[in-house]
Amino acid sequence: MPSYATVKSVISAWDAAIALVAPYLALWLRNASNVKFSLDSFFIYASAACVATLVLLKVSGVSNTTWRFFSLSDAVDAFVNIAMGVIVGVTVSFFYDRLESVPRSLPFIHVFIQFAAYAGLRFALKRVSAGDRTPTDRPSHVLLIGCNQTSYVYARAVETIGRGSLRVAAVLTHDPIMVGHIFCGIPIVSTFDNIEAAIGKLKTHGIQIRRLILSASEDEISRQSLDNVMLAAKRLQIPVTDIHLLFTEITGKGAHEDDVEIDIIELRGRHWILKRSLDITAAAILIALLSPLFVVTAALVLLDVGAPIFFWQQRFGRHGKVFSVFKFRTMKDGDANLHSDADRTSSIGLILRLTRLDELPQLWNILIGDMSFIGPRPLLPVDQPEELSQRLAVRPGLSGWAQVNGGRLITPEEKRALDLWYIAHASLWLDIKIAFMTIVVMVRGDKYNGHEVGRAVGWLKEHEESAMLGEAP
Repeated sequence: MPSYATVKSVISAWDAAIALVAPYLALWLRNASNVKFSLDSFFIYASAACVATLVLLKVSGVSNTTWRFFSLSDAVDAFVNIAMGVIVGVTVSFFYDRLESVPRSLPFIHVFIQFAAYAGLRFALKRVSAGDRTPTDRPSHVLLIGCNQTSYVYARAVETIGRGSLRVAAVLTHDPIMVGHIFCGIPIVSTFDNIEAAIGKLKTHGIQIRRLILSASEDEISRQSLDNVMLAAKRLQIPVTDIHLLFTEITGKGAHEDDVEIDIIELRGRHWILKRSLDITAAAILIALLSPLFVVTAALVLLDVGAPIFFWQQRFGRHGKVFSVFKFRTMKDGDANLHSDADRTSSIGLILRLTRLDELPQLWNILIGDMSFIGPRPLLPVDQPEELSQRLAVRPGLSGWAQVNGGRLITPEEKRALDLWYIAHASLWLDIKIAFMTIVVMVRGDKYNGHEVGRAVGWLKEHEESAMLGEAP
């Protein structure tokens, strides 16, 4: 097998070539001789689709998956992003000449060709790479007990250097809310106290756990839960490795959560794959369509309050990453200590705020992956709790469940409950519902929704009580 760098270069060249060739190959298969079209006009469609698919695959992170670990889930991600890229091409062509040069069936053929070539090469390389191993190289499965930064480092190390001989089959957590989610691409199957049932269920699927990897910190696992894990290991005759002792042997000190800055729970479900693809596509289209409005708004801001035209703040995003959220500036004085907000806000700035036009630059935040259209609103670093927040499991949004059910009228505790309820129940339908409710709020203003607030608070209380009892809900 050639070196990693060589194969990666070949794959990158292949992706670019197939993105260029796929639309023309689709046109040829569509029997272009029987279709009246302008090659110049078709070039507009082909170019837009080519650029969009390559950008979407790169921005979404799908193209970063190495061929050795390319899975069915990655293939689904790739298909969605390629389809979205082709939709961008169709949209651009529609505004250019109302699809006069694009046969109606061609986009479907285009998607099939590009996806087949994209995924086919990766699956083929994965098969060749797997063929390099001997039959004795069948993977040894381990169960990861803990869901924190240390667990993240271990899981990534196994993925990177394990070369298929060692695999993390599943993860156990102390928090029942996180059961069913995904951590580093690995399913969170149960809580600590249900370890024997989890191992038994994995066994029914043909996965034999050979070792337990204990990565839970003292704050994460209670004495009773730890005793339960050790008792189960003894009963099932499965060895236990305390990963903190490994860190002690290597570094001379134990592993601490503060030593590692990366940690995140990735939520399961095709919704989150589709959601990101829709965000990228919609943001790209809106930026293109609203570019004249951007120019006009920027000119008004410049004339009204002067330069700079943008205002930015640092907020917490997904994975706890700090990013800069941008808005058009609506206040006359850049120094907040000199005057009150009411005195500093200009008349034009007030209109921009009421119509939400000041938030247009956040389309860029959505495009590059800092934000989403729908999600919990991003918090200022000073307002973010010190402990790891489950709100950071998803990208923050322009609007969210808390904003449409009370907005400024709800307490921080109610806002937290609404945000966590959304994360646990997120769906495409719920996002569409929030989008329409946001329009109503923009027209009507904030209104307290006691029913939804009460439901979210009750749901969160039930799950927190279950976590304290160590029982899954």
